[in-house]
Amino acid sequence: MRNSLSPYIKRLARHKWPKKSEKSPYHELAALYQNSYVNRARIFDGCLGLGLRSRALELSSALGGELSLLQRLELAALFGDMEQIQAVAVRIYEGCIKSRGNSKFVAPLTQRLAPILPGVVREIGEELGMDQVPSYAAVVSMIDPDAARRLFGKHELLSLGGDGRLLAANLSSDQTEKLRCLQDYFSFHGLPPALSAGSLFSWGEIDARAAPVESDIKPKPVSVIVTAYNCEALIQASLLSLLNQSLPPSEIIVVDDASTDRTAEKVRALSSSNRCISLITLPANVGTYKAKNVGLLRAGGDYVTFQDADDLSHPNRLETCAQELQSDIRLVAVSCNYLRVDREGVFHSPKVWPLTQWSPNTLFFDRRCVSRYGLLMDDTRFGGDSEYAARMKYMFGSIAHRKIKKPLLLASHREESLMTSRLTGLNAQGMSMSRVAYQEEWSERLLSAALRDVELGR
Repeated sequence: MRNSLSPYIKRLARHKWPKKSEKSPYHELAALYQNSYVNRARIFDGCLGLGLRSRALELSSALGGELSLLQRLELAALFGDMEQIQAVAVRIYEGCIKSRGNSKFVAPLTQRLAPILPGVVREIGEELGMDQVPSYAAVVSMIDPDAARRLFGKHELLSLGGDGRLLAANLSSDQTEKLRCLQDYFSFHGLPPALSAGSLFSWGEIDARAAPVESDIKPKPVSVIVTAYNCEALIQASLLSLLNQSLPPSEIIVVDDASTDRTAEKVRALSSSNRCISLITLPANVGTYKAKNVGLLRAGGDYVTFQDADDLSHPNRLETCAQELQSDIRLVAVSCNYLRVDREGVFHSPKVWPLTQWSPNTLFFDRRCVSRYGLLMDDTRFGGDSEYAARMKYMFGSIAHRKIKKPLLLASHREESLMTSRLTGLNAQGMSMSRVAYQEEWSERLLSAALRDVELGR
């Protein structure tokens, strides 16, 4: 192990790393707390951005009228305070109407308000139009698709960029047209077509085939960890999307979390003709993050990434991530954007707009560097991938993680998934108080560690 790490560590040693106060957002905030001359507004922004809601609330009383409408909305959302949210929404409505023509003011406010009070965003959009309120079309498409079809032509939706093509797909009832919109969306992002005709919308039988893409990189072994629980209808499609990668994985480790259906049987059938697939069956259900730890301890590739058993990877996902990670010695991890789509071919976003979002579940990282510090997932039932990405950023610095702005993962939008279930998912207002509380808990842990680092001058 020492010999294999030696060249890597030597290269890291030659790199000029940033100051500790710039290492991660937690170190930056810790440095602000240590500086008595820094104004409270900067500390408030840092706390709000990291989900440290109790600290932010305490500071807000001192800041009073200095808080912007967006800050007030964000703080109220962190506490699920609908009364306060509605009061702020009234002021947002009035401010947007008065600021007619100022899209830099209107767009971020309405985008943040969209998952919480979509009706208010619709009213603002009706007054100001889609140019100033990009989330307007998404809100109407979600609330009243028939009205959206009357209001927005395909040409208008295309003016919204890549996500406008997804809205056009949502409003089409023709499966061929839906797929055409999706392929156009991938082309918009500089990606080749990902799916064969009809495959996306018969999710359980998708083959995710695409023409192979020649790789310009010297391949390094990639381990993909797939956790599964009762996904017999989707697991085969998920694994095929990995087998058909332009940079094939060296191993696919499936951790079956004590499924009660035929998930394990489907995996065994596929592994019989694909030696890179291995199956670990757990005797009792432990949750996806403990199951991922089982896979992490088994993984042997230079690089590691994850995929849920009901998700699909774009055929260029592994190749794109590997190229990016190898392009900069400072990088320890990369990640990418993703889409959520249901069986009817309707695209969803927990934030309503944009439909393309970043996901911590797409982390693709150097296993040797990460395992050197024994980094495993937190013992939790939800939100563990966000904590893992944040802890990795604390450990290696913001500069060591780069987000690839390409949609390389398609997630299945199902009622029983972690993101949508009543216990672990988002509510009708796009919020999850259990997730918010968990984020505050782990953010406090990381901030406490950063405060010690700054105090000790590390």
